[in-house]
Amino acid sequence: METFGQALRRIRRERSLSLRALALRARFDFSYLGQIERGARWPSPEVAAGCDTALGTGGALAGIYAREQQARDGLRLAQRQPTPAHTQHLGSDLWTSLAVPTLGTLINQGGEDVNRRGFLVNTTLAAGGLASLPFSHPGHAADHSGYGRELTLIGPAGKMFTGSAVSALAFPASDGDRILAAVPEGLAGGRFLRRPQRGLVVGITTSEDGPKMYALDSRQARRRLIHAAPGAQLIIPPAYVLDDVTLGLVWAVANLDDALLGDDTLLTDCQRQLAGYETLNRSAAGRESAADLAAVSQAWLGSDFCARYILRHTEALTALPSFWTREQRGEEASTWLLFTHKYAYLQAVTGRFAATGEQVTRSFCIPPEQVTTSPAPERVLLLLAAALMESFGIRVEVTAAPEYTAVEGFVSDGRHAILANWVGGDSLWHVDVTTSRPVLREYADATGHTTAHSVITASDPARRLRSLAAYLDLNWATVTIRCAQLADYGLAGLTQPRSRLMALTGAERACEYLADLQHHTY
Repeated sequence: METFGQALRRIRRERSLSLRALALRARFDFSYLGQIERGARWPSPEVAAGCDTALGTGGALAGIYAREQQARDGLRLAQRQPTPAHTQHLGSDLWTSLAVPTLGTLINQGGEDVNRRGFLVNTTLAAGGLASLPFSHPGHAADHSGYGRELTLIGPAGKMFTGSAVSALAFPASDGDRILAAVPEGLAGGRFLRRPQRGLVVGITTSEDGPKMYALDSRQARRRLIHAAPGAQLIIPPAYVLDDVTLGLVWAVANLDDALLGDDTLLTDCQRQLAGYETLNRSAAGRESAADLAAVSQAWLGSDFCARYILRHTEALTALPSFWTREQRGEEASTWLLFTHKYAYLQAVTGRFAATGEQVTRSFCIPPEQVTTSPAPERVLLLLAAALMESFGIRVEVTAAPEYTAVEGFVSDGRHAILANWVGGDSLWHVDVTTSRPVLREYADATGHTTAHSVITASDPARRLRSLAAYLDLNWATVTIRCAQLADYGLAGLTQPRSRLMALTGAERACEYLADLQHHTY
């Protein structure tokens, strides 16, 4: 029987319609529809209805979707408490219900449109999902690492992210007063927890609200199990449930960290070769000079150079400056949360202008299109980046006017301007110090309009950030509660950078700041 993806592809070809043309007509992302056709992603009712309308199929696709959804709904989890994994081989009935390929459906039954979430949990990227894998147990596991299901947490690609794929070993878990994953004896000494690559141990709980997944970094899991008594289960903090907040952080850490680790030696060589630019008052380093580096590594080079350039030239400023930043999506903004030099830069800027007693302002341009096309986990990262800046006493303002998307990053006091941009340009960076009146006028107009028409105008940071959450279509109460939970437990147990160029300091500070605003009175 034809699957939804197969039917979509067949009907589209019968209509002699390209996938890109269908995407435009149905108003869905091109790559998203392609993944649906390949069976790598499960559609939503909106996709079925939209494609029926675009293809003129009279509800045929909606009918196929309803049939397949009914079959999926029929795969219910066993209502009994699972037998501990370390004492008995578990039947496949516990896992067949996890064949749902979208993590959005898995953790939020009937929730947000999958197209906006964009995150998957798969084992093979095939429609069969978890149920298609053979079930292993200690008798069949050569390294005695256990008999959970090995999953892959899939995060989408972006402008500079190539997409993340984090391996995970999943076990049944109970969710009483603690989250206890039923792991087998010997898991700590198994290959999965001993390998240097990034990994997660996942506990999957069942309830009337549906299954939930709680994740622990593989290194943290090994530390907890290495000296545990025989038969001990793995405690996973409830704060580490996989949802929009934690998914965004795991996605950003994985993409940034993997790229920087892969380019570590080459990145050091490129930085040495480009050292001559440090002595120039203005420069724009071509990307061909770092062509072998991943896009993330090129971004790190540009961001690091711009941060140091600004700090070297702030003495030229004679009045409190305004800052303009070009990041428009959580992907770009995650660098504020995770690059060590960005955190040090914020500290230095705060120290430099703290003596004035006035508040520094940093402006963003985030057009509505960037919001509507970003998955919720990515939008959370943008909110966290803004919270980090507000935690340093930097007032964040946001314009939604798309006319300002081309404005490069700058610092200006009205008489002098420091241009320092690494986002969205043709070069690794573009830096300059200028007193040109037309340039100063352009910058003043951009910041003046943003201040006058900011979508988050408010007198205090709590109101500004709450307004930003609303603009980003995020639930303020949910995000602040989750940040409070993560602040209590820290982020290292969930996702831990391996690169020397990254740290969780900024992300944890942002979570703590939002946690403190949780009960703010308006």
